[in-house]
Amino acid sequence: MRVSHRPITKEAFEQKPMRVVNALRKDIQGIPVWVEFVLIITICFGHLIYHSSQTLFIDASKVTNIITDQSALADGMFDIVVVCITLGFLKLRGWKLTEFLPVKATWTGLFLAVAMLAGHRFLAIVSYTLLSGIFGIQMVAGVQSTLSPIGVIATSIDVGFIEELIVLGYVTHVLQHRGPFFAITISTCIRLSYHLYQGPLVMIIVIPMGVLFGIIYWRYRNLWPFMLAHAFYDLMILAP
Repeated sequence: MRVSHRPITKEAFEQKPMRVVNALRKDIQGIPVWVEFVLIITICFGHLIYHSSQTLFIDASKVTNIITDQSALADGMFDIVVVCITLGFLKLRGWKLTEFLPVKATWTGLFLAVAMLAGHRFLAIVSYTLLSGIFGIQMVAGVQSTLSPIGVIATSIDVGFIEELIVLGYVTHVLQHRGPFFAITISTCIRLSYHLYQGPLVMIIVIPMGVLFGIIYWRYRNLWPFMLAHAFYDLMILAP
């Protein structure tokens, strides 16, 4: 008995990858939102949270992270890969990235960034002065920088932009149906969780930043000023 083999047409060959992609997209879109949230936070901040949480069981003053141009370059490349994976995953999930990750460069945003940075610095200085005077707790440096000027600028942009993209933009968007208090609280807690290596007084820096950014972003919905403010802050910290 002769078995006839139909030749594979060019159209069929080209459509096969699309069927695979469509099937994969359908499976990914079926994932519950809470699973997506846990995956995104784990992918973006899981390693940082794990490393930072280790200082809860040891003397944080003995933990020092030295940032060099080489380590900053490696971290930057890693961050780019993570962001590409994250945004690609969310795109497959059906999210319209321009809607929930709005970044619009404006002069108003620049002025707002400077104002937020000044306000945050004022609150942090006053809080640190009061708490360190009352309880005698000192801020742990946590990070020592040997970066070149270009490295300082690149690292500040990298950290400021990518962190706010996820911890402020994504988290706020996903949790907005639970109201501003819940969304801002969770966003601030995530932000705090990967800064614990800086000691207990890091709370007077991270919590005001998280709350201030969260409240203003809830109304403003443009990530540009928050990315700038965060980058400016890191610039002051890392600059020699």
